[in-house]
Amino acid sequence: ATLTGPAEIAPGETGEYLYHVKHTGIEPLDGVELSLEAPDSFLFADSEPKATDEHGTRWQLGKFEPGTETDLKIRGSFAATTEGSASLAVALGIRHNDDRLIHRRDSITTNVLASDISLALVVNGSSGNFNTNFGSTLHATLAYQNNGSVSLGDVTLSFSTASAPGGLIDWSKVVTSTTGRTSDGTVTWTKKELPALAEIKPTSQGAIDISLPIVGRPPEAAGVDEIRLSGSALIASIGGRPTSKQIQTTPIIVTLNSDLNLIAEAR
Repeated sequence: ATLTGPAEIAPGETGEYLYHVKHTGIEPLDGVELSLEAPDSFLFADSEPKATDEHGTRWQLGKFEPGTETDLKIRGSFAATTEGSASLAVALGIRHNDDRLIHRRDSITTNVLASDISLALVVNGSSGNFNTNFGSTLHATLAYQNNGSVSLGDVTLSFSTASAPGGLIDWSKVVTSTTGRTSDGTVTWTKKELPALAEIKPTSQGAIDISLPIVGRPPEAAGVDEIRLSGSALIASIGGRPTSKQIQTTPIIVTLNSDLNLIAEAR
């Protein structure tokens, strides 16, 4: 098996990784499964074939006859704060019921270049995943800075939320330090709402604060209650030259404690 991909890439650029595997044995293999092992800063876009799970980390190939060859194409980008060496791996395993035996693991290292713009998202003082309670408030800060040597023009910032199930955020009470346009769980700022985005000069920086109240009671729908938060920046020009570069932050997943979780913690 082989895993190939870009030697270097800039944050926000889509890279394609190709995993090729051939069954060189003499016996068929049942329950063959591929899984992607990548840092949180790798933002999965799509794959061929499509992933078995919604997160883009697992592919079930089923029965593998001797001599069978197959390719897996994975496309994605790196978050805005990523810089330096980033390692990705594809593991080939055999699944039997709930058990999985890893047969081999192939990895590749990509050098992620420094981004023209730094974009960071912090929620309740954390840049990683965490738990909180119903009825609490999430305090998010989306910060940006021009790290390059030329101006960035006509920048659009977005702060996106997605919850499962829906309705976990009380949008009637959401407060932002700078008013933006809100639609379907996303707040967007352009140069109309924030004039500083018309031209971000080298070393210039700024931040937007967002307060998101969480509803007081869990919804009736069953399942894990979680909120996914992320930020993005779309740059229309770099140094006066038109472009359409988009970068994203590493998503932050906030899991809401259920009554069962609270009882377990009390014990």
